[in-house]
Amino acid sequence: MTNLNYCHPGGHALTIVGYNDSIMYDWGGNYHLEWCEKWQKYDTIPDPDGIICNTCDNNHDGIIDMQDWETGAVKVYNSYGTGHDYNGYKWMMYSTLPFRRPAGLQWWGGHELYTLTPKASFNPAILLKVKIEANKRDDLRFGCGSTPLANYTAPVGSLNYYTGYSFDGGPFPIQGKDKNGNYLNGPIEVMFDYSYFYWNTDVGKVFFINENTGTEVGQIKYLALVDYRWNEVFELPYDQSMPFNIGNPTAAGIEYDLIPHETPIVDNLTFEANMVSRFSPKVDNSSTLTINNGVRIDMYNSEVTIENGSTLLAGNNVTFLAKRGNNKLILKGNATFGNNLLIKAEDGATIEFIIESTAIVTAIENAFFENANINIACPNVSIEGSTFSAKPENKLIIERGGKLTSNNNLFKSIDNTLWRGIEVRGNSNAAQIP
Repeated sequence: MTNLNYCHPGGHALTIVGYNDSIMYDWGGNYHLEWCEKWQKYDTIPDPDGIICNTCDNNHDGIIDMQDWETGAVKVYNSYGTGHDYNGYKWMMYSTLPFRRPAGLQWWGGHELYTLTPKASFNPAILLKVKIEANKRDDLRFGCGSTPLANYTAPVGSLNYYTGYSFDGGPFPIQGKDKNGNYLNGPIEVMFDYSYFYWNTDVGKVFFINENTGTEVGQIKYLALVDYRWNEVFELPYDQSMPFNIGNPTAAGIEYDLIPHETPIVDNLTFEANMVSRFSPKVDNSSTLTINNGVRIDMYNSEVTIENGSTLLAGNNVTFLAKRGNNKLILKGNATFGNNLLIKAEDGATIEFIIESTAIVTAIENAFFENANINIACPNVSIEGSTFSAKPENKLIIERGGKLTSNNNLFKSIDNTLWRGIEVRGNSNAAQIP
């Protein structure tokens, strides 16, 4: 905001919400010098001359330009609420817009204009949902970063920071003040557009960068990744302890390396670090999916299928973890598992391990099945030295034509109740061999 009187320090920002070319204000033509105590110098103070003129040198600078106009104004809205000016609005003459920075006013961006251009439509992709509480917001800065794989502990490459949350907003609480000047305490929830910086970027881990350069403690009360793609709102919370203090700086990472799912996987592919499975990924075209040692697949209402003729090679300590919804690992092709395979469903989720009749599976050894359902239609499956930890609703089903060879396995109930979940579905008209 500028002022016709240069002695006035100005420096307040307003939002332009409209304009009117017909507004007239006789502010110039005559002038006098006035001592400015603040800057210890004389300043030129314009005075009305009784004439409305856009083509007169109203400010007596020897140049006729927009700074001399006496017609036209923009409508601006202040940040003080409806009790200020005219329901919070006022008019500012066009002539004030191009005012140059006066000598001595080094801190004042005298003729700076920032514009926000609304998009005709906005289809958010990936956002970071953050609940922030802090007492001094101009000590804070927030941004984002990424890594190509989920096993990184810090972002790589340059970081990106969000305008308006980069040591901005004055020495006030994060919510600022109300119209009466009272501090507003408590957290505020902000959605940061991660995909603005990383559109169509293959990402393994998304990082929220938070920085506090002051002595006042600030906290992140909640942090989550929100994916709006594929006509679904998918929210993935930060899985470390919350709340946590805003650091100097701190990079909080959320693993989100999605398994390709929009089209089948038709080329050989290796998972080097943890992955996230959504929807229904398929491995087809006689291709091989290799899962390296120690990799975890987090499943969210997902079905992973190894089609007939394709192969799954899972290393040691591989985990399929059902995090949310109903999930399935379906083997129709070939599969080899290393030691310590873990197939598990967290509370509230389910997982079903299905071995179809066309599958060729090597012996599964030293595996762990926890809160999991198993369905075997393959005529030759061997599970050895493994542990089945079941809830009452879990099932181990051998379909007609299927065969399970079980050697040295432990079957136990998670909640110490009698488990009756083993079902063998044979031909009721034929003799059964115990």
